[in-house]
Amino acid sequence: MGTRTIKTKDGILRGALVEFSDANLKAIETFRGIEYGMTHGDRMRFMPPSSSQGKRKYTYLAFSFRPVCHQKIINENDLSRFLPKNSVQQLKRIAPYTISQHEDCLTLNLHAPIPGKSAVMPLYGFWNDKRNITVCTCIIVLHPKYITLSSLNSHKI
Repeated sequence: MGTRTIKTKDGILRGALVEFSDANLKAIETFRGIEYGMTHGDRMRFMPPSSSQGKRKYTYLAFSFRPVCHQKIINENDLSRFLPKNSVQQLKRIAPYTISQHEDCLTLNLHAPIPGKSAVMPLYGFWNDKRNITVCTCIIVLHPKYITLSSLNSHKI
């Protein structure tokens, strides 16, 4: 369990602490399944989503992935006819992450460095002098190439 809580406009979140066995990798906090919009089931299908359900009265424990959007379940024999073998293997690897499906699937999985434990490095830019700043990595992962068969939940952190 993460040690910090994060206050958002929708309420308080608590994430999980992820530590790595590689000494070169710093621990991170991960917040999974954070809702950013709602489709209200099939009532608003093909319409713009509404904002999330509003301010929570409790701390949201953001430890688990939420369901993915509806998509066809992978059939290895069908895929083998038109995709390369390595692509079929990749889709088989992520298949378990696509089993839980739901209309309300507008969620984010955030992975953040722990404040105070990020690297401090010199910054050269518009300044004439050397300044130290705290660098935090920001990674934006776009959906994989298979637009109808995949899930960002499968990306290992």
